[in-house]
Order: sequence, then structure tokens, then C-alpha cells
Amino acid sequence: MNRKLFAMALVVCVAALAHAEGQGNSQKTAGKGNGKKAMNLEEFCAMQKRMAEKKGRKYDQAKAEARFKKLDTNKDGKVSPDERAAARKKNKKQKAAVPEVPQPAAEKSKCSQGACPAPTTPKK
Repeated sequence: MNRKLFAMALVVCVAALAHAEGQGNSQKTAGKGNGKKAMNLEEFCAMQKRMAEKKGRKYDQAKAEARFKKLDTNKDGKVSPDERAAARKKNKKQKAAVPEVPQPAAEKSKCSQGACPAPTTPKK
């Protein structure tokens, strides 16, 4: 009896897992810019808005549309994964070409080390 119950529970779990995996992928990726499909302007702007909200930044529709137009290099009305990858590669090269200006190291003052000189009164 216990073996039958265990076997039935196992079959149900495997079937539920297979069903969830098949359903989960289609629902998860529907309408989201996940990098696996080309996105039209509406999908791209929705993705940009989600990213801005996630990072706590202000979303600007005009900037998102301008970015879409810049990324859509073949002007087919969609931004493909290849177009996004090319833009990332270009941005990476541009960032590498601009050297960072080193900031001067802050010198430790005597006060920051806990040895502040006593205040002196000016002599008259």
C-alpha cells in the first residue's frame, strides 16, 4: 500500500513539474525583453520602464524611444538580440577607450589620526 501511494505521488510530482516547466517558460518570457527574441518599440519601452523602476530611476519615454531607434540598426522596427549584443560590444569598447582619471589619495591629517593640536590663541 505504501509503495503504491509513494509511486503515485512520484508520478504526480513529475507530471506537475513537466507541466510547470512547459507553462512557466511561455508565461515568463511573454512580453518581456529577455534577450532571446526581437522586441518591437512597445516591448522595448516596457522593458526599459521595468529596468528603471527596478533600479529606482526615473523612466523617460522619449529617451527609451530614442535608444530604440539607435539600436534598430537595420530599421525593421524591431531590436534583435544581435543588435543588442552589437550595442553592448560597442559600449564596452568605448568605455575601455576612455581612461579613468585617478583621484588623488586623501592625505591623512593629524586630526583624522586622533592627534589634533590644541587650539592656540593669537598673540597681540
